[in-house]
Amino acid sequence: ARRLSNLASSGQTATALALLSSLWRERLPAAILLHSSNVLASGFEKTGQWQAVLQVLGCQASRQTAGAGGGAADVVSYGTAIHACGRGRCWELALGLLLGMHRSSIQRNTAALNAGIAAGTAAKGQWRAALQLVCAAAEMGLACDSVTATVALRACRGFGERSWKLALCLLTSLATTSVQLDTIAWNAALGVCERRQWPAALAVQSGMVMRGLTLSGVTFTVAMSACSHGGQWQQAQRLLFSLGSFGLEGNSANWNAAIAARAKDTQWSASLCMIG
Repeated sequence: ARRLSNLASSGQTATALALLSSLWRERLPAAILLHSSNVLASGFEKTGQWQAVLQVLGCQASRQTAGAGGGAADVVSYGTAIHACGRGRCWELALGLLLGMHRSSIQRNTAALNAGIAAGTAAKGQWRAALQLVCAAAEMGLACDSVTATVALRACRGFGERSWKLALCLLTSLATTSVQLDTIAWNAALGVCERRQWPAALAVQSGMVMRGLTLSGVTFTVAMSACSHGGQWQQAQRLLFSLGSFGLEGNSANWNAAIAARAKDTQWSASLCMIG
């Protein structure tokens, strides 16, 4: 398995596939063949070789169809292939694989769903389809998790002027479910509001505080950036000076956001004082 991974990472696609084929011909135990196939596919995925990942999956599917058994694809195999297609901006292929899992009698899981949603957010113009997958999760018998929420919230960016409203509606809806939204998910919603609606961004940050979530440096940077875009330098300064009460120290990103907010409001002298 290690040799297969090394061949994949070094770009020796043909050699790696030939080695895998030789392993299949040796009639090794099914578990070893499956592990070897998934390791190779993972190696291809990490190096952006989505076509090679599909080749491995195709060979696994062929063995399953032929009744060969060993090496047949499982949920990990499909998850890797879906993720690889997402990285390759092949949204249609990723969605086809996700739907095809059911036809192959392979139980879909949340990780596969998340990979499919991520593929939609990576593909230009497929934001709406990615969110539709989130809505269809219940019909697939899948439970959303914080990763699902994060990817879905980021997908809201594709809706232009309406993006922040959609993000807030989705965030509110998810907050009433059993999904445990973490700081990263809330930061994703904050990021959608950043350039379009500074009051909404501050409302998201306040919601994090009310729920006892840990605010990160990213939380404050994005919130201050939102204030900067809205010309609210006083709010940005307030956020900067409140870092200590949350156990955080101001970093360069925080200070740059605060300085930018003042500069945009023509508070040049104040900005220079902050630098000094």
